Amino acid sequence: NMLTMLFIKGKCTIEKISDLFPLYTKMLTDINLDDSQDILRNALKSHLSSKKSSVASRGHSFANRRIRGRYSARNFIDEKLYGVSSLESYAAVLESVESDWGQFVLRLKNLREAILNGSRNGMVLNLTGDRTVLDAIMVEAGDFLVNSLLWDLGHPVPPTPDFRSVDHPWIASAEKEMIQSNPVRDEGIVVSTQVAYVAEGGR
Repeated sequence: NMLTMLFIKGKCTIEKISDLFPLYTKMLTDINLDDSQDILRNALKSHLSSKKSSVASRGHSFANRRIRGRYSARNFIDEKLYGVSSLESYAAVLESVESDWGQFVLRLKNLREAILNGSRNGMVLNLTGDRTVLDAIMVEAGDFLVNSLLWDLGHPVPPTPDFRSVDHPWIASAEKEMIQSNPVRDEGIVVSTQVAYVAEGGR
């Protein structure tokens, strides 16, 4: 099956270890989302532009992902997240940011609350470094895990589903959408490039 996970990555020199974990805590709990519209808008525009350029220069990989997305729910979701379909998603998010920022901020705050109020059973902290660095970081890492993360926001922590025995909630919606889009057999996607990418697949 599949898992959805939030990754927060960072690196620092041994002298800056004391600054690393407080930065993670601030990112998770203390970001002022209300004043982040311009930052998010610019990031979305940059990512959308980069994605469009990738479609033009790496059309073969996008075509392959598009075809693979017809034959399994996991590949369908992968195409939605990283393929041609993601262009529409980025554009829709950008439109929401520009047209109804107040409602979008509310969604972000609800998402942050869901993350902070979720189960810690699936959380993993991975540390990489030589023995000197790992020895120096252990105290800071332990304090971060025990004292810096909010364990709940006044609600009981929901159990972590075992996705080895139950389907991820995205699977059902993906399978439904796959059925709805099944009549589409052949398609062409217009791209501003002199090169035509042609792909064929099946099973």
